Amino acid sequence: MWKPPTYDPKNAHPFLGTSNVFLIYGNALSQTADAVTTQRFISHGLQEGDPFARPLAKYGWSGQVSLSVLETSGEILAMYGLHRIGQHWVERLLPLCSATAHGVLAYNNTKVSYTKPVGSAVQSIRGFSDRR
Repeated sequence: MWKPPTYDPKNAHPFLGTSNVFLIYGNALSQTADAVTTQRFISHGLQEGDPFARPLAKYGWSGQVSLSVLETSGEILAMYGLHRIGQHWVERLLPLCSATAHGVLAYNNTKVSYTKPVGSAVQSIRGFSDRR
């Protein structure tokens, strides 16, 4: 017969143990890298690609910090809920996945080109037709 999991503090590791703190800090570092690269390409006139982050990221650093606080708070709350029901491997997997996603996004942000192409196909076609 199935029994719901119960929280036993004697058998569980502490929530703010070394591994969870390390994972939360790693996620915060990857969020910071994503925020820095996002604000860099927004300052060059480009737009945030994530539709959920766009309303806050357009306000500069204040919006970017509030976005990070909301995301980190929700993540810690979900980690604590998973900790309480004994799903410790998922508890540790959550910040790891989030840090990986933000790391990939930061890397992709560094690959954005800020310069416009020298000549586009439309300009060269117009220039060719103007010469006739």
